[in-house]
Amino acid sequence: MEEGMTNDGWQMPSPIDTLVHLGAGQCSELEAYLSVKPARLLLVECDPEAATALQARTAKLPNVQVLCNAVAGSAGPVVLYRYNVLGAGSLHPATGLLQLFPGMKPLEELPLEALAPTTLLEPLQLAAQEENLLVIDLPGEELPVLQALWDASTLQLFNQVKLCCGREPLYQGSAPAAQIVQWLGEHGFSLLLEEDSEDADYPCWTLQRNHLQLHNLELAQRLTGLEEQLQQSNQARDEQAKLVGEGKAQLDKLRQEHEEANKQLAEQKSLLEQSSQAKAAQEKLAAEWLAEIQQLSQAR
Repeated sequence: MEEGMTNDGWQMPSPIDTLVHLGAGQCSELEAYLSVKPARLLLVECDPEAATALQARTAKLPNVQVLCNAVAGSAGPVVLYRYNVLGAGSLHPATGLLQLFPGMKPLEELPLEALAPTTLLEPLQLAAQEENLLVIDLPGEELPVLQALWDASTLQLFNQVKLCCGREPLYQGSAPAAQIVQWLGEHGFSLLLEEDSEDADYPCWTLQRNHLQLHNLELAQRLTGLEEQLQQSNQARDEQAKLVGEGKAQLDKLRQEHEEANKQLAEQKSLLEQSSQAKAAQEKLAAEWLAEIQQLSQAR
């Protein structure tokens, strides 16, 4: 086998800064991984027995770290379903896999606590300019884990992603491989290799980070953000215009009420003046009558 090439034909670039394998199992690729001399090799396996064996194999390798952790799209309690077929364990019950292995039987259900992938990878402090590789072999959790890494802007820090999963859903809740590969393509990773020589039902796909596509995605996200800001600004402007319109309507109403009040006041003033004039006329008339009466009285 060529240096840096795994059993399924994946030719890894060299040198490598960080190689992460989520769902490493017994890690049959370990020799190939070590041949490219990665500065850091992180192997993550949720099955305690497999992880213990892997830790024993790599105990004298200073650049290799083995973690016994379940990895899921979100942190929380999970169950490891173990079977009598080597490497068939998963955080999801087997479904389609039972058809491929009619003699497969469940062994136990092991409660575990899953970590989110971002929590697991954060201590590595990955950088985009480094040569970082990611291997995902997480039956049923492929898409949730990829989505979590993407949302945290961590997936973009890997130059290559190797996906190992069933062509068709083999576990409860899992997505078909075509859907996952398409998702990766839509998120800036171009397909380099599809290899099914070892297992036609459970192939591996190698995808390369497409810098131009990722840049376009970033620009599209920024454009979407600006459009949302513009929409919010327009909504705020419309709301302000609505408030101004309502305020103007209230002001016009108050003006009308004020004018009506002034009109009524003017009418009342006019009526009062008329009443005062009528009262003065009556008083004058009364005075004239009184004077006439006095004159008549004097004449007698």
